[in-house]
Amino acid sequence: MKMKFIFSNKKFLIFFLLFLFLFSCFFVNRFWYSPISKSNNYNFVIYPGNTIDNLIQDFDSKNIFAPKVLIRFALAFFKPDFILKAGEYTLAADTSFNDFFKLIQKGISNQYKFLFVEGMTLNQTIESLKKESKLKPFQHKLISNNISLDKKAIELMDGLDSYEGWFLPDTYFYESGDSWASILQRSHIAMMDFLNDEWENRQNDLPYKNLYEALIMASIIEKETGLASERKKISGVFVKRLKIGMRLQTDPTVIYGMGEDFKGNLRRKDLLRDGMYNTYTRKGLPPTPISLPGRESIHAALNPQIGDELYFVAKGDGGHYFSKTLEEHELAVKRFQILKRTEKYKSYLQN
Repeated sequence: MKMKFIFSNKKFLIFFLLFLFLFSCFFVNRFWYSPISKSNNYNFVIYPGNTIDNLIQDFDSKNIFAPKVLIRFALAFFKPDFILKAGEYTLAADTSFNDFFKLIQKGISNQYKFLFVEGMTLNQTIESLKKESKLKPFQHKLISNNISLDKKAIELMDGLDSYEGWFLPDTYFYESGDSWASILQRSHIAMMDFLNDEWENRQNDLPYKNLYEALIMASIIEKETGLASERKKISGVFVKRLKIGMRLQTDPTVIYGMGEDFKGNLRRKDLLRDGMYNTYTRKGLPPTPISLPGRESIHAALNPQIGDELYFVAKGDGGHYFSKTLEEHELAVKRFQILKRTEKYKSYLQN
């Protein structure tokens, strides 16, 4: 009887342990593959050096049921090779722990984008970066202590301390915790690659000493027109003027040189006041770019459409009227200035 009882207890114990194991497996499996939340999305930021314990604490702070023992057991059972990768991750509604940890293991973190706008200055671009709350600002006050320009760029500037124009306008993707410096560095590398390619395939007989002068010209073209169809023609006018020693006489360079003194209205006395960026009083190109030129403006600067035209004036519709002679140009200026005043008067009457 005694032997039978002992045998019976062992049998029961084995059965009980087996049941407990199967129940645990079922429970862990359900816990691991069931949706964590039916309706809410949660963001988790994993910083370099964080551990699973830090992540579990984050689950607790968001009132998500995630016992440490269960998470560790599930990871050991389902993902024995799991590696915690830094980044920002979204636990979307109806996502399971399995799916969420799969995202982390693959490093599929949240991506954000920042647009470098063509024609903006570097200072304007940095002001836009300040609005990106997920980006880290500069560590140092001076931009030169945060960004490393290409050696070729530094040589071409020949002692000038300017970073204007050296960043290619485009959409740049980043992760939470990335920095202004990182995005600007990527943009600078992209600009150097594009500039070098365009310079190698440039049109013959251009009046530029090097690709930096081409970049300066591209920045002027960028500010003069937003129409892609006009860029090569405007480039042709400026290139022709450079070749014959005629002043460029372009308003955007004067405005750039005025800086914060420009209040939205360019006056005659502004055009007559001499300065490094005043292309009405000085021949040749200004010393630096005046904006961040896009790909099309750079291509236009190095592939101008040179014709007989030496002048152009804004028509008020985004386009320009091109003239061959000063007399024709002066008539066009009068015509479009009168048109501009007439349109303003019509608008006044309508309001």
